[in-house]
Amino acid sequence: MAANLDDPFSAMSASRPTNVPAAIPIRSGPVQTRPDPRQRPHIMRPHKTSSDVKYLLASALVSLRFIMADFQPILAFNGRFDFTVAYTWEKPAIHEFLDNVAEDPVAYGAPEDRQAEIQLLRTYIKALDFPNGEIYRQDEPYQQILRKLNEFALDPTDPIPWLRHQEPFFIIFDLLGVFLSLMGPAPTTGTAPTPKNYFLPLVVVYAKWCTKLAPETNQCPTVVQVTWSTDNDTLYPFLGASARGYAYGTEGPPQQWTSLVQETRHGHLNGILQAPYTNFGTSPGIAEDAENGTNFGNCAETYPFLYVLGDNALLANSYGIAYKPSKTTRPVYEGARFWHRTRGGMLPPCINCQRLITWYGAAEERFDLNRPAV
Repeated sequence: MAANLDDPFSAMSASRPTNVPAAIPIRSGPVQTRPDPRQRPHIMRPHKTSSDVKYLLASALVSLRFIMADFQPILAFNGRFDFTVAYTWEKPAIHEFLDNVAEDPVAYGAPEDRQAEIQLLRTYIKALDFPNGEIYRQDEPYQQILRKLNEFALDPTDPIPWLRHQEPFFIIFDLLGVFLSLMGPAPTTGTAPTPKNYFLPLVVVYAKWCTKLAPETNQCPTVVQVTWSTDNDTLYPFLGASARGYAYGTEGPPQQWTSLVQETRHGHLNGILQAPYTNFGTSPGIAEDAENGTNFGNCAETYPFLYVLGDNALLANSYGIAYKPSKTTRPVYEGARFWHRTRGGMLPPCINCQRLITWYGAAEERFDLNRPAV
């Protein structure tokens, strides 16, 4: 058989021994030539036309727009706060915003009867700011905690109410979280607030601002958290940060302040802890890893959980997002990236927080919102 040079398969057929079939039947359809496995003939594949490519690109862009729309932050605080802008603020702009709110909180949607507390929190945040805050520099070691002058003692605020619970505070990052929490509920008009368009940008901006207020990286909270719940058909967020801002260390005065701060925050949880973890120095985290485990009260969830765990009505409708401030280095707000399980900074509850959630019958998945679907 002569080979057809225009057909790459014909050359193989031409060289096939006469005692081997040139083709084998494939089901009931036409026969198909069996190529020699030692050769690699060129196989023609369907060619996508330019219109096919344009269609695929257009479809991808439409899908991307829908995804990005989910993460587009809505305006907060009576429509006067743009998360994407606030994310880029340096410290002077942050302080200017806090001043403006303290001067006229109602203009930003905060309840009028909270103005005195908001103004007090504003005063303390400024006094604890570095490098020149009056309380920050009042004695050595310099610290961003409310403390008595030249005494080894904390000087916290009076208990500050939020919905049906109240707590005292003494660390600058918690004071900032309370300030933002007291500014009122999530928007009730316009686009409905969701975890992606409101609570994620809220906790990310809070995390970013903590990095601006901290004197250095190791003095910034390692985690911040927002818990929100529904009360009278309105969503109320509460922000908190892991314990930082004090003279942290394992020897001398830093060790003393470390113990004081951690034991004080642990003491705030006494009413909700259960055996065998009611004593300081005991926790599921420590039981699992004695060297690196932390006490109850160290976590960013400490104060947010205090406000909801003892209230069955709030707990039944509670959700939360924990976030790492170290993951706010992007120059602009990128919601989809910040939400991403590996590239973003969202964290599932730690082992201590998991135990609290379990004790009180809450749903753990509500505090791990970007968990992959099973």
